[in-house]
Amino acid sequence: MSFGLREGGNLIGRESSCAIRINHPSVSRKHAVLTVMFGLVTLRDLGSSNKTFLGGKEITTEVTIGVGAEVKFGSIEARLSEES
Repeated sequence: MSFGLREGGNLIGRESSCAIRINHPSVSRKHAVLTVMFGLVTLRDLGSSNKTFLGGKEITTEVTIGVGAEVKFGSIEARLSEES
């Protein structure tokens, strides 16, 4: 499964209003946000119960991520890839 990111904030979570909806019990209703601005992508956890991880390490601040980054939302694994 893949999702396109739009410029600005892309909310990730279980809620139907999320740009990236992941319907899984380990993912919070509003889990994290991926922000695309001027060609850069940042990731920030929104106080989720099961945390957000980048490369296996819990993120506690907003971090810049690049193509190929391995991200985990709760127990759901994802990878940032280029547009095809």
